[in-house]
Amino acid sequence: MKGIKPGRHWDGVHRSNGYENHMFNKINENEGTEREAYLWSVSDM
Repeated sequence: MKGIKPGRHWDGVHRSNGYENHMFNKINENEGTEREAYLWSVSDM
């Protein structure tokens, strides 16, 4: 997270287990697959 200065609310240490990155990557992958399927289905029109 850029732009958050260390201090009272955040000490500058990332303690994430990577869940958010994994979740957003999966969402993007699913959207890409859906778009490819749509484009393939309408390619012969």
